[in-house]
Amino acid sequence: MALGRLRGPALSIVVKANRSLQPVPAGTLGSEAERKVDVNHASAAELEGLPGIGPATAARIVRSRDARPFVRIDELQTRGLVTPRVFADIREQLTTR
Repeated sequence: MALGRLRGPALSIVVKANRSLQPVPAGTLGSEAERKVDVNHASAAELEGLPGIGPATAARIVRSRDARPFVRIDELQTRGLVTPRVFADIREQLTTR
């Protein structure tokens, strides 16, 4: 995949082949901004890609968010969907957009 990078003082632009331009904050090129899993939109298969999340847990997360979307990622724990240990392992990989 072709990858070009342009940098400015407060903004970086990532250009990938066959994809549109996506502005991301400076210093995050190819990092968290592109890798985080949005718990409100991820498929069960995408959720299963997270450590400690199997098919049953992924299905519970999808059912819970369909009933009421997540406002904060810590709701995975407060709603009893993941254990504190699993949440600690995945929290940096999650977002709620």
